[in-house]
Amino acid sequence: MKSILTVNAGSSSLKASLYVIAEGKLNSILSYTASRLLETGAVKCKLSESGEVREYPLDMQEGELAHPAAIRGLLSEIETLDGEYEVVAVSHRIVHGGNYNKPQVLTSDVMAELRAKEPLAPLHQPHNLAMVQLMSNAFPEAEQVGCFDTMFHAQDRGFIRENYAIPKELRDQGVKRYGFHGLSYEYISKALKAEYPELAKGRVIVAHLGSGASLCAIHDGKPVLSTMGFSAVDGLPMGTRTGCLDPGILLYLLDHLGWSTDQVEAMLYKNSGIKGLSGLSGDFKAVLDADSAEADQAIEYFCHWTAYHMAGLAQSMGGLDTVVFTAGVGEKSPEIRSLIMASMEWQGFKLNEMRNAVNHRGVINTVHSNKSVILMSTNEELVLAEHASELLR
Repeated sequence: MKSILTVNAGSSSLKASLYVIAEGKLNSILSYTASRLLETGAVKCKLSESGEVREYPLDMQEGELAHPAAIRGLLSEIETLDGEYEVVAVSHRIVHGGNYNKPQVLTSDVMAELRAKEPLAPLHQPHNLAMVQLMSNAFPEAEQVGCFDTMFHAQDRGFIRENYAIPKELRDQGVKRYGFHGLSYEYISKALKAEYPELAKGRVIVAHLGSGASLCAIHDGKPVLSTMGFSAVDGLPMGTRTGCLDPGILLYLLDHLGWSTDQVEAMLYKNSGIKGLSGLSGDFKAVLDADSAEADQAIEYFCHWTAYHMAGLAQSMGGLDTVVFTAGVGEKSPEIRSLIMASMEWQGFKLNEMRNAVNHRGVINTVHSNKSVILMSTNEELVLAEHASELLR
């Protein structure tokens, strides 16, 4: 059976799904997640048809790197499936696509352009691109397809929303607002249109909240503005990333404290955000569960600035009708949703705290609220498979 394999590689995780192409439709057969790859390594594998879920430690051979071990585990799972599956395409999530506004077959020229973007997404881009070679080795006859988190935002948003107030020669060299988490926003935008067509026509902010976090203003299904810009470190505070930061701080670190650029990069991407504020961890759940004043302050800080950015995005659309929460923290943390929306009550939002507390999928605002709050699961893997299928056709 012809099939498409999707691959989503992060700095410490690997997500993959196998989809069968049947009568023009995509049917999920297998979902595979390898997490904590920088630590012990853990695998969760789900067979879509039977619903069987297996969880086990990642089998790493002595001296083996974590991501290749995770790929080896994935290939082993595929081999154990009933039936024969011909992988005709491997669809990769790649965080930074530069000026590419649609999926690309990953030729050597395209790969060279994407490698040049590694400094703009150092936690993800190198792992994304490393997977392409590993998958080429595993499936030499399959097309390697790149789908970019920047694609959704690549529609014409106008001069004001796309650019920074910098000299024209820099803007001409591609220094502009790109936006990220686009595969997730694309899925939510389509799902909202299918399930809540009237809400989808209005002014929506989607909150993709996870270890990486951003917001996107979407009006009538089209992106207006996102909190992330030139790189994946801008906007909201995140698990280990700073979010918005006065650039004068970076000059101070470089010129007066004598920091190297490597030290600055580590501070921006790996040692800040919730981790830096709490002094504990970049894992939101661990910080929520911790009993310390610093942990409480870190969560309150995150929620305050998320609401702050929501208000700014609302201005960019001339108002706000609906907020959609998605991704790991957005879907699983009632406390964070409650704190954020409490700061948005002045806009007319009011949560149904009972529905919110049990992570009720769908509408979680009260019937007396004149604005909507929706909880939805994202599905980047399905978007990856759909794009690869369309490209093959």
